[in-house]
Amino acid sequence: MRKSTGGIGFAKLRVLALAASAIATADLSPARATDVVPLRVIKDQDPNFDTLWVDLVNNEILVGNDAQETLQVYSRSANGVVAPLREIKGEATFITYPGQVIVDPAHNEIWSVGNDIADLITVYPRTAVGNVAPIRRIDGKKSQLKFNRSWGIALDTANDELFATHQKRNQISVFSRTMNTDKDPKATAKRTIEGPATGIAEPHGIFVDSKANEIYVVNLGRKVVEDKATGLPVGSTAPPSITVYARTARGDAAPLRTIQGSNTQLDNVKPIFVDAERHEIVVADGSPTDALLFFDQKANGNAAPVRVIQGSDTGLSNPTGVFVDAKHNEVLVANWSNHTITVYPRGTGGNVKPIRVISPTRSRVSVGIGNPGAIYVDPDRDEIGVPN
Repeated sequence: MRKSTGGIGFAKLRVLALAASAIATADLSPARATDVVPLRVIKDQDPNFDTLWVDLVNNEILVGNDAQETLQVYSRSANGVVAPLREIKGEATFITYPGQVIVDPAHNEIWSVGNDIADLITVYPRTAVGNVAPIRRIDGKKSQLKFNRSWGIALDTANDELFATHQKRNQISVFSRTMNTDKDPKATAKRTIEGPATGIAEPHGIFVDSKANEIYVVNLGRKVVEDKATGLPVGSTAPPSITVYARTARGDAAPLRTIQGSNTQLDNVKPIFVDAERHEIVVADGSPTDALLFFDQKANGNAAPVRVIQGSDTGLSNPTGVFVDAKHNEVLVANWSNHTITVYPRGTGGNVKPIRVISPTRSRVSVGIGNPGAIYVDPDRDEIGVPN
């Protein structure tokens, strides 16, 4: 299964094997401490696509790549094995595990949120390439902002606002679109949504429909329950859900509607998109389900999807990003496990083959290291183990 929220600053997915002799002979005293060159590196050579967005004005697809910690841009009409048109990468970019990306063609900007330990929202010129610094940042490590594993962002250009989810705080924050903590370190959110009435439980994807004046949030639902006396975790509650709020909601606001229950088929679900023209909510179930679920936009309760894309012919492989292109009647999906962007006819369902598959590589196998928290060596089996 893909990492819960992302590959932190280690998202280059490295496992370093150091020679015992090198460690033994190195002088590691503080006065002469030095980096030790690894004997070899195990990492994914291909991009792992976490998220995607389609720029319908400039006919481009923007994807977040956690394997190399970059943002890549492809032609919207690309098909087959193709190289990206351009790539944003390097230390100056501050890109680390992009959880969600957005293109704002109205202001010629690209947005990305760095998940896990980064908790950083960065903004770049739309045509940026290479090792470029962000033009704005929202640093969630500032004490007044209280980010904690911020996975999803949504841009409401009609009201000049940015929405962000914070997984471990069970919170949504709303910012001014132009907020910049580099220029104003004390800047704060305009409002937040948090509290027991909200039903927020490890929120990931978020979408704002400014015409319907609603916020849509997909929750993993693995909310930890603590013993009040000891403060220790005693279990978890709440299955996965989609919660809907008024666009201007704040505080401990109850959702307008909640899609939750066994009929929903919600599982390892993270990305969400609203097809306003068809009045549908689209979410992607990651591995092991590997499915796209389509719900009526006004669905409530234990509602079944109106249709599902799932099966061996679909090419879905831990889908982690979804976008509905109403202009060209397509649904585009970022697949983390097989390095692909798959494209389907809008309105289709079942075990349908993609009409296009976009990838910079012919490989369909991922190393599978994601958010490595530790490493162990089994000398009896001559194996390296990596818990993710």
